[in-house]
Amino acid sequence: MINKMVFMKSILMLIKNNPWTTPGGAEIFVREISKKLSKNNLVHIVCEGLEDKTEYVDDILVHTYKTSNIPKIRALESMYKLFKTTEKVIKNYQFDVINSHIVFPTGYIGYYLAKKYKIRSIFSAHDASDSSIYKQSRYNLFYNYFVKTTITKSDKIHIVSEYSRTFLNSYFSNISNKCVVVSPGLDKNIFNLKKFNTKRKKNSIICISNFHKLFTTKRQDLLILSAKKLIQKYPTISIIFVGDGNMEPLKTLSKKINLKKSNLSFLGKFTHNDIAKILSETEIFAFPTNFESFGMVAIEAMSMGTVPIVPNIPPFDEYISDQKEGLFVELSADGFYEGIDTLLSNRELLSHLSKNAILKSNKYTWLKISKKYENMLFS
Repeated sequence: MINKMVFMKSILMLIKNNPWTTPGGAEIFVREISKKLSKNNLVHIVCEGLEDKTEYVDDILVHTYKTSNIPKIRALESMYKLFKTTEKVIKNYQFDVINSHIVFPTGYIGYYLAKKYKIRSIFSAHDASDSSIYKQSRYNLFYNYFVKTTITKSDKIHIVSEYSRTFLNSYFSNISNKCVVVSPGLDKNIFNLKKFNTKRKKNSIICISNFHKLFTTKRQDLLILSAKKLIQKYPTISIIFVGDGNMEPLKTLSKKINLKKSNLSFLGKFTHNDIAKILSETEIFAFPTNFESFGMVAIEAMSMGTVPIVPNIPPFDEYISDQKEGLFVELSADGFYEGIDTLLSNRELLSHLSKNAILKSNKYTWLKISKKYENMLFS
């Protein structure tokens, strides 16, 4: 009998944090894409863990390394152990491609070892619209070398949106042609409206976001400011804030402009399962943000039939058509007021957009995304 493993491709994924214990976007991507890829390929992951060990997790061979909790040496120790663990794994197994996630240090280490051992190198730039590290690479010699080398020398760059291509090309010229767009995926085991036998609350709005970046990249304050006029027109309106971080500034702002507590809910951080349930009970997803690499939370809302209202900025136009699956508005309190008012005053339009949003979200299941990603890795 022929051993099928002989004909399978072998992939080495590098990511700093453990994809099974860290809820970040890049970690979720690595975990879910690896689970799909492992059906037809041999997948290894090198990441930080509680101990130095190798074990199978979801049919993926995961190699973890432990670092100390001493702040002064932790960063350097983590880089050193990532390098040594990855090199050891490369020597013990054969790989067709090394796929590194996040530009530094994993991106550079992946590129360097791929070059050393003559393996195809692909860098995944999940954070390609977060300008901080790319701006630092212009003014910091340390970052300049490692970041520029990773971006310009990798065989291919995985990005999550066309906007990311434009963004990266503004910092590093002549890389556009080797950038390939593959978006994050949707977990239909969680974000599936058929799972929930719930009724949507009339005039309900939800804002799911990261409150650590309040008033900078995230502008939930605009939704609070728009609520004043919304409550006057829709006295029973319910605006729900969900997410990680400090919500006290929003509560303070709501008190300052005398908003009723009965119209606002500050729920904090929830699991994806809980978020899916809340989405199934609300009508509108409001997302006031300055920029996103992709904005996967909007797709998650769409999959639950919760109509997105988003700023008229990229990359939202890559998967939302204005007046078809959602609404584009000006990034201002008035803009979000007008968008929410448009939908709440036109129930037929709200229902139409809700159905279209569900249909569009079906294009982003992990099964479909993994096929695109596999083609990107080996083409």
